[in-house]
Amino acid sequence: MHWAFEWYEFGIQSFRTLFVRPEIQNYYTLLLKSFGFLPLLGVPWLVLSLPDLLINVLSSHVEMHSIKYHYTAGLVPGLMIASVYGVHYLQRVVPYVAYIVLIGALAVTLRVNYHHSPLPTTESCWCASYEVTEDDKRFAMVLQAIPTHATVTSSTELHAHVTHREFAYMLPHATQSADYIALIDQHRVIDNYGPKQYERELIKKLMKEKMYTLESQIGHFYLFKRNDSLLKTN
Repeated sequence: MHWAFEWYEFGIQSFRTLFVRPEIQNYYTLLLKSFGFLPLLGVPWLVLSLPDLLINVLSSHVEMHSIKYHYTAGLVPGLMIASVYGVHYLQRVVPYVAYIVLIGALAVTLRVNYHHSPLPTTESCWCASYEVTEDDKRFAMVLQAIPTHATVTSSTELHAHVTHREFAYMLPHATQSADYIALIDQHRVIDNYGPKQYERELIKKLMKEKMYTLESQIGHFYLFKRNDSLLKTN
Protein backbone atom coordinates (compact mmCIF):
# COMPACT_ATOMS: atom_id res chain seq x y z
CA MET A 1 0.00 0.00 0.00
CA HIS A 2 1.26 3.47 -0.88
CA TRP A 3 2.33 5.55 2.13
CA ALA A 4 -0.03 8.40 1.12
CA PHE A 5 -3.02 6.23 2.08
CA GLU A 6 -2.09 6.98 5.68
CA TRP A 7 -3.49 10.47 5.09
CA TYR A 8 -7.02 9.17 4.53
CA GLU A 9 -9.82 7.75 6.66
CA PHE A 10 -13.01 6.89 4.83
CA GLY A 11 -16.39 7.09 6.53
CA ILE A 12 -19.29 9.39 7.29
CA GLN A 13 -17.19 11.54 9.61
CA SER A 14 -14.62 12.09 6.85
CA PHE A 15 -17.25 13.40 4.45
CA ARG A 16 -18.66 15.73 7.09
CA THR A 17 -15.33 17.53 7.09
CA LEU A 18 -16.10 18.64 3.52
CA PHE A 19 -18.43 21.28 4.94
CA VAL A 20 -17.88 21.91 8.65
CA ARG A 21 -14.12 22.32 9.18
CA PRO A 22 -13.05 26.02 9.07
CA GLU A 23 -9.75 24.99 7.46
CA ILE A 24 -11.61 23.37 4.54
CA GLN A 25 -14.04 26.27 4.21
CA ASN A 26 -11.09 28.65 4.00
CA TYR A 27 -9.56 26.41 1.32
CA TYR A 28 -12.73 26.67 -0.80
CA THR A 29 -12.76 30.46 -0.38
CA LEU A 30 -9.12 30.88 -1.41
CA LEU A 31 -9.60 28.66 -4.46
CA LEU A 32 -12.52 30.79 -5.64
CA LYS A 33 -10.81 34.08 -4.75
CA SER A 34 -7.85 33.10 -6.91
CA PHE A 35 -10.21 33.20 -9.89
CA GLY A 36 -12.23 36.20 -8.70
CA PHE A 37 -15.18 33.89 -7.86
CA LEU A 38 -15.85 33.55 -11.61
CA PRO A 39 -16.05 29.71 -11.44
CA LEU A 40 -19.36 30.11 -9.56
CA LEU A 41 -20.86 31.47 -12.79
CA GLY A 42 -19.97 28.25 -14.61
CA VAL A 43 -21.02 25.77 -11.92
CA PRO A 44 -21.61 22.75 -14.23
CA TRP A 45 -17.98 22.88 -15.37
CA LEU A 46 -16.74 22.72 -11.80
CA VAL A 47 -17.49 19.00 -11.95
CA LEU A 48 -14.19 18.67 -13.85
CA SER A 49 -12.32 19.65 -10.69
CA LEU A 50 -14.42 17.59 -8.29
CA PRO A 51 -12.23 14.42 -8.20
CA ASP A 52 -9.05 16.35 -7.40
CA LEU A 53 -10.91 18.51 -4.90
CA LEU A 54 -12.15 15.45 -3.00
CA ILE A 55 -8.63 13.98 -2.95
CA ASN A 56 -7.36 17.18 -1.34
CA VAL A 57 -10.08 17.93 1.20
CA LEU A 58 -10.43 14.34 2.46
CA SER A 59 -6.73 14.21 3.23
CA SER A 60 -5.34 14.79 6.73
CA HIS A 61 -2.18 16.24 5.13
CA VAL A 62 -2.62 19.97 5.89
CA GLU A 63 -0.51 21.09 2.92
CA MET A 64 -3.23 19.67 0.65
CA HIS A 65 -5.64 22.26 2.06
CA SER A 66 -3.50 25.16 0.84
CA ILE A 67 -3.35 26.90 -2.53
CA LYS A 68 0.43 27.34 -2.19
CA TYR A 69 1.47 23.83 -3.18
CA HIS A 70 1.35 21.58 -6.22
CA TYR A 71 -1.68 19.72 -4.85
CA THR A 72 -3.90 22.43 -6.35
CA ALA A 73 -2.54 21.99 -9.89
CA GLY A 74 -5.16 19.40 -10.84
CA LEU A 75 -7.95 21.84 -9.96
CA VAL A 76 -6.77 24.69 -12.17
CA PRO A 77 -8.09 23.45 -15.58
CA GLY A 78 -11.62 22.91 -14.28
CA LEU A 79 -11.69 26.23 -12.44
CA MET A 80 -10.38 28.06 -15.50
CA ILE A 81 -12.90 26.43 -17.84
CA ALA A 82 -15.73 27.22 -15.40
CA SER A 83 -14.56 30.86 -15.26
CA VAL A 84 -14.47 31.21 -19.06
CA TYR A 85 -17.89 29.68 -19.59
CA GLY A 86 -19.29 31.57 -16.61
CA VAL A 87 -18.32 34.91 -18.14
CA HIS A 88 -19.63 33.72 -21.51
CA TYR A 89 -23.04 32.87 -20.02
CA LEU A 90 -23.22 36.19 -18.19
CA GLN A 91 -22.28 38.14 -21.32
CA ARG A 92 -25.09 36.53 -23.26
CA VAL A 93 -27.66 37.48 -20.61
CA VAL A 94 -26.43 40.89 -19.41
CA PRO A 95 -23.52 42.06 -21.61
CA TYR A 96 -22.73 45.30 -19.78
CA VAL A 97 -22.84 43.71 -16.34
CA ALA A 98 -20.42 41.03 -17.57
CA TYR A 99 -17.70 43.62 -18.17
CA ILE A 100 -18.15 45.11 -14.70
CA VAL A 101 -18.03 41.65 -13.11
CA LEU A 102 -14.92 40.78 -15.11
CA ILE A 103 -13.08 43.93 -14.00
CA GLY A 104 -14.06 43.31 -10.38
CA ALA A 105 -12.94 39.68 -10.60
CA LEU A 106 -9.62 40.76 -12.09
CA ALA A 107 -9.05 43.16 -9.19
CA VAL A 108 -9.81 40.42 -6.64
CA THR A 109 -7.53 37.98 -8.46
CA LEU A 110 -4.60 40.40 -8.56
CA ARG A 111 -4.94 41.20 -4.87
CA VAL A 112 -5.18 37.53 -3.83
CA ASN A 113 -2.20 36.58 -5.97
CA TYR A 114 -0.17 39.41 -4.45
CA HIS A 115 -0.78 38.01 -0.97
CA HIS A 116 -0.25 34.35 -1.89
CA SER A 117 2.10 34.35 -4.88
CA PRO A 118 5.62 32.84 -4.52
CA LEU A 119 7.11 35.49 -6.81
CA PRO A 120 9.89 37.69 -5.35
CA THR A 121 7.89 40.82 -6.25
CA THR A 122 5.13 39.96 -3.75
CA GLU A 123 4.93 40.17 0.03
CA SER A 124 4.45 36.42 0.39
CA CYS A 125 7.61 35.54 -1.53
CA TRP A 126 9.00 32.09 -0.79
CA CYS A 127 12.51 33.57 -0.89
CA ALA A 128 13.62 31.88 2.34
CA SER A 129 12.93 28.49 0.76
CA TYR A 130 15.28 29.22 -2.13
CA GLU A 131 18.22 30.42 -0.05
CA VAL A 132 21.06 27.94 0.37
CA THR A 133 22.97 28.69 3.57
CA GLU A 134 26.51 27.73 4.49
CA ASP A 135 25.08 25.18 6.94
CA ASP A 136 23.11 23.63 4.07
CA LYS A 137 26.26 23.29 1.97
CA ARG A 138 28.37 21.88 4.79
CA PHE A 139 25.80 19.29 5.80
CA ALA A 140 25.27 18.26 2.17
CA MET A 141 28.98 17.41 2.07
CA VAL A 142 28.60 15.38 5.28
CA LEU A 143 25.77 13.38 3.70
CA GLN A 144 27.83 12.78 0.56
CA ALA A 145 30.51 11.16 2.72
CA ILE A 146 28.13 8.42 3.95
CA PRO A 147 29.16 5.09 2.38
CA THR A 148 26.87 4.23 -0.52
CA HIS A 149 26.18 0.73 0.81
CA ALA A 150 24.97 2.06 4.18
CA THR A 151 21.26 2.25 5.01
CA VAL A 152 19.97 5.73 5.87
CA THR A 153 16.72 7.08 7.25
CA SER A 154 16.17 10.81 7.15
CA SER A 155 13.86 13.76 7.60
CA THR A 156 11.76 14.50 4.53
CA GLU A 157 13.81 17.59 3.65
CA LEU A 158 17.03 15.57 3.54
CA HIS A 159 15.75 12.48 1.77
CA ALA A 160 16.72 13.61 -1.73
CA HIS A 161 20.37 13.84 -0.61
CA VAL A 162 20.57 10.19 0.48
CA THR A 163 18.56 8.30 -2.14
CA HIS A 164 21.56 7.21 -4.25
CA ARG A 165 21.66 3.89 -2.43
CA GLU A 166 19.66 0.67 -2.28
CA PHE A 167 18.07 1.32 1.11
CA ALA A 168 16.98 4.88 1.93
CA TYR A 169 14.06 5.51 4.28
CA MET A 170 12.10 8.48 5.57
CA LEU A 171 11.09 9.06 9.16
CA PRO A 172 9.54 7.49 11.13
CA HIS A 173 10.79 4.30 9.46
CA ALA A 174 14.03 2.43 10.30
CA THR A 175 14.97 4.59 13.30
CA GLN A 176 16.16 1.45 15.10
CA SER A 177 17.80 -0.36 12.21
CA ALA A 178 19.35 2.16 9.80
CA ASP A 179 23.12 2.60 9.77
CA TYR A 180 22.71 6.38 9.74
CA ILE A 181 19.94 8.77 10.78
CA ALA A 182 20.01 12.22 9.15
CA LEU A 183 17.80 14.84 10.76
CA ILE A 184 16.83 18.48 10.59
CA ASP A 185 14.95 19.83 13.61
CA GLN A 186 13.42 22.79 11.76
CA HIS A 187 10.58 22.86 9.24
CA ARG A 188 11.57 24.05 5.78
CA VAL A 189 8.21 24.51 4.11
CA ILE A 190 6.27 27.60 3.11
CA ASP A 191 4.97 29.60 6.09
CA ASN A 192 6.48 27.10 8.51
CA TYR A 193 10.05 27.38 9.78
CA GLY A 194 9.24 26.33 13.32
CA PRO A 195 10.62 23.36 15.27
CA LYS A 196 9.93 19.80 14.14
CA GLN A 197 8.63 18.11 17.24
CA TYR A 198 9.13 14.52 16.09
CA GLU A 199 12.75 15.14 15.14
CA ARG A 200 13.50 17.00 18.35
CA GLU A 201 12.10 14.19 20.47
CA LEU A 202 14.03 11.65 18.42
CA ILE A 203 17.26 13.62 18.85
CA LYS A 204 16.80 13.64 22.65
CA LYS A 205 16.15 9.91 22.59
CA LEU A 206 19.19 9.14 20.44
CA MET A 207 21.39 11.30 22.66
CA LYS A 208 20.37 9.30 25.74
CA GLU A 209 20.60 5.85 24.18
CA LYS A 210 23.85 4.10 23.29
CA MET A 211 22.62 2.60 20.04
CA TYR A 212 23.64 5.68 18.00
CA THR A 213 26.46 8.21 18.24
CA LEU A 214 26.22 11.83 17.10
CA GLU A 215 28.51 11.90 14.08
CA SER A 216 27.91 15.53 13.06
CA GLN A 217 25.85 18.56 14.07
CA ILE A 218 25.74 21.68 11.92
CA GLY A 219 23.12 24.24 12.90
CA HIS A 220 19.74 22.52 12.70
CA PHE A 221 21.23 19.42 11.06
CA TYR A 222 22.18 16.18 12.83
CA LEU A 223 23.74 12.95 11.63
CA PHE A 224 23.74 9.89 13.89
CA LYS A 225 25.71 6.71 13.21
CA ARG A 226 24.69 3.32 14.53
CA ASN A 227 27.32 2.02 16.94
CA ASP A 228 27.10 -1.59 15.82
CA SER A 229 27.17 -0.78 12.09
CA LEU A 230 29.63 -2.86 10.15
CA LEU A 231 30.20 -0.25 7.48
CA LYS A 232 32.74 -0.98 4.84
CA THR A 233 34.87 1.84 3.55
CA ASN A 234 34.61 2.66 -0.12
